[in-house]
Amino acid sequence: MRQVVFYSLFSLLCFGCTSSNKNETVSNTNSATEAESGQSTPANEPFKSLRQEQPGSFQNFDLLIESTATKPEDLMATIALFKAQHCGATPCNGVTLWDNEEALKLYESKQYNAKWRKKHWSFVCEHQIAYYNATVSELDMYPFMDSEYRQWGGKKKRPEKKSYDI
Repeated sequence: MRQVVFYSLFSLLCFGCTSSNKNETVSNTNSATEAESGQSTPANEPFKSLRQEQPGSFQNFDLLIESTATKPEDLMATIALFKAQHCGATPCNGVTLWDNEEALKLYESKQYNAKWRKKHWSFVCEHQIAYYNATVSELDMYPFMDSEYRQWGGKKKRPEKKSYDI
């Protein structure tokens, strides 16, 4: 029953609210993205793949999502769609969802000195929206909003419900 409700919600989110003008804009944006990166992103995907690594017999991904699509229901639908499309032959291990590409770039180039942490760490933590652990099929919300985040100036609180089984 839970899966039926989830997939019904997913269908509504993906297919229920499209207009021809919106689709045209998305297609133009994706064409520009394809030209820059050489990767194709279908117009109906609610995410953009920023990074993929395959350190063994599994894959890890970093995805960019819209900053307005950060509700747990939206994130679970995004993960379900992503898994169906990208986690077949080579299983996915982890998928990190970001709502700001610059935050991922800062995270990739992170430094452990106090000056860098004070300037950038709270920004990075606030834009890593969720982490999906495929091994246990769990979505962890704002995983970096912890004591270290507050130590370096972070003020926001992590949601009360921190994780969801998918």
